[in-house]
Amino acid sequence: MKTKHFLTSGIVGIALAGAIFAGCKKDSNTSTDADVSAAQDEANASFVLQDSKSISDGAAQNQATERMEGGSPCATYRKIADTTYNSQLDSAIEISFPGSCVSPDGRTRSGDIFVFWNGGRYFDSGSVIIMTFRNYSVKLLNGFTVGVTGTRVLTNVGKDSAGDQSWNFTANL
Repeated sequence: MKTKHFLTSGIVGIALAGAIFAGCKKDSNTSTDADVSAAQDEANASFVLQDSKSISDGAAQNQATERMEGGSPCATYRKIADTTYNSQLDSAIEISFPGSCVSPDGRTRSGDIFVFWNGGRYFDSGSVIIMTFRNYSVKLLNGFTVGVTGTRVLTNVGKDSAGDQSWNFTANL
């Protein structure tokens, strides 16, 4: 009789433990998923903006294809040395991507980046760089496509303590 009582208590205990564990199961649509999604969106957007700055830096030095991971035979780069866009600016570059060609880095870029600067050479301290995006997008390796429109203004504030260029920026993207 003691054995039956012990088995019954054990079965009730196991059933109670199972109910507790089943009751504590998290729903997969929690705010944590939204946090991860927001963080992924931020990382994708940051990559695309840093990538566009790298492309712009390269284009200003006639190295635009080298600045993209593996180069881009798809892009066209055209220096615009007139005041068509803004009489306050010294130099300008138009960077165009047809959108039908995958770059060697595996990303498909489309649209245009217009880069304008004044204050002397592109990398001089005090130089102001204006990047305007027209229908610009990048299809990333993770399958997401990030589109950018608007304007970003970067100001070269000189070199930091490590000797690297330091930039301040404002954006309306």
